[in-house]
Amino acid sequence: MAKRNITDDEIGLIKAMLKRGMRNDEAHFHFNRQDRLISPGRIAQIKSGKYGGGVAIANDSALDQFLTAFRQRSGTPAKANMPAGPGSSHLFEDNGGVFRLRGTETDTIECKLSFRMQQNRFAEIVKSIAGMANNKGGMILFGVRDGTLVVEGLTDDEFEKTDPAAINRFLAGALDPVPHITKSAIRIDGKYIGILTVEPHPNAPVIALKVIGQDVKEGCIYFRYVGETRTIKPGELRHIINMREQRAVAEFSRRMMGVATGEQATDVRPKSPPVLRRVLGLMFGPKRPVFPVPDCWQIRWA
Repeated sequence: MAKRNITDDEIGLIKAMLKRGMRNDEAHFHFNRQDRLISPGRIAQIKSGKYGGGVAIANDSALDQFLTAFRQRSGTPAKANMPAGPGSSHLFEDNGGVFRLRGTETDTIECKLSFRMQQNRFAEIVKSIAGMANNKGGMILFGVRDGTLVVEGLTDDEFEKTDPAAINRFLAGALDPVPHITKSAIRIDGKYIGILTVEPHPNAPVIALKVIGQDVKEGCIYFRYVGETRTIKPGELRHIINMREQRAVAEFSRRMMGVATGEQATDVRPKSPPVLRRVLGLMFGPKRPVFPVPDCWQIRWA
């Protein structure tokens, strides 16, 4: 039998990622390397049990340690420093028999009373997800009234029954690159609270691909500020681009070192993804035009 090019430990970690709600392409991203290319179909085979079916799934602690080490090696941002699932109960406090959010909404926490997947009603959620992905990540809490921050709980089971894959499909058609989210839930005082945890995207900026309802405009870049999600300001956008440039320089240096030591021989030119090239073209294009970008955010050259 041919030797597997993925170790049992790696298969266990992939299984843990899939169980946690990560998409196949997310898991593939963490294990595909230049010196060991893995077919995306291999992740699907692991998910179905056709490949490495007898390998035990890694525990949560092992997966968390792997993800932390991976982000440190690659220079990608860490997740928002907030636990999902049962550990999120510390976010709430009992105020005379009424449970409410501890503190206020922040740049990493947003409250919504209800959850609906219908396009117009989901537009505000898409905007919030994009804004958090472009900042530090965060959590959207469903079943908590905005304004009073009182825990009322979801009144139906739509959130509970919604497949995370359906949310990801919606996001894939609305945002580029697609944010990474995790769906979970807790009960506070017997009330059901749905949670969408959003990771900061390593390839920000996340850009809206189309108009959705009244909240999402084509071509806009949204950013989560304290207590609100709005169109990004130039300073935050420049910071995102600077971070991308720093990671590109670090990757270029790593590849050059590999070539110098004979460890690899490949095209070492850093490549900007299409979305970043589009944004850089708007900001630094050689002809410096007044570019007709959407009304939500226009860049005019002096």
